[in-house]
Amino acid sequence: MQYVFTKKEATHFEKAGVSMWRFGGSEEQPNKLIYQEVIKGHEEEFENTKSTFIYYILEGKGAYVIADVEYPVVAGDVIMIPPHTPFYYKGTMKQILMNTPLWEEGTDKHIRNIFL
Repeated sequence: MQYVFTKKEATHFEKAGVSMWRFGGSEEQPNKLIYQEVIKGHEEEFENTKSTFIYYILEGKGAYVIADVEYPVVAGDVIMIPPHTPFYYKGTMKQILMNTPLWEEGTDKHIRNIFL
């Protein structure tokens, strides 16, 4: 059983203008944590049909637009977005993302592209 995960071992990918690293997500360790580096923001407004998205801001500042209301955020803030709630975010931040229940392919619903 793996208990310690390094950034070097994590799976790196880009989505909607955000660099992401996925830790975990194996058969042995099904839980996943996503570390994100945000330069301008998430270039897509979307909602998830199953999972709550929980973000913890490590560094920087920005804003989350949740159900058409803008919320400023800074390091140390936690954002919890329940299923069926449209959102996107903007700013320059380093943040952690966890989903409960675990995110599954096909559960995100695209609403619109965001031009930052």
